[in-house]
Amino acid sequence: MPGMDMSGKNGMEDMGDMGPSMAAMAGHMYMTPLRPQQPGDVEKVKDVVAKLKSTMDRYKDYRKALKDGYVIANPKLKQPQYHFLNQANTHEADLQFDPTKPTALLYRSMFGSINTQEACTAERGTFHPFMFTWMIHVFPYEPDPKQIFSMNDDIPHVR
Repeated sequence: MPGMDMSGKNGMEDMGDMGPSMAAMAGHMYMTPLRPQQPGDVEKVKDVVAKLKSTMDRYKDYRKALKDGYVIANPKLKQPQYHFLNQANTHEADLQFDPTKPTALLYRSMFGSINTQEACTAERGTFHPFMFTWMIHVFPYEPDPKQIFSMNDDIPHVR
């Protein structure tokens, strides 16, 4: 991306490890430059990851996400991974970050039958054809901190 240090010298993530799908989004996304690691950052990461793991365990089955108010973004498109969005959590995230209230969940290769507004309504879901304002990808089951906050979502981050 123009003007960004892609060398990975400034933090935990090497921007050069960005996968093709994230790199392709550069035209409509801005990646915040990484800041140097500060005292206490490692402890903060561990706390966030612990909270995320606890939260994510509830959503291993995508049907639980649907019951909890998540809706599938772009359900008519066949995708390698699907974003399930939660509008209430998204509104809260505009004010503060809470790892126990994810704005979106990603499911790889989930090709279910709920892929239209009609199918979503039939399952008592709420269809929202819009995307979120910001995001951070977190892969809480990765053992390596560089992979927990990876920019490469083209590889499976599942353990």
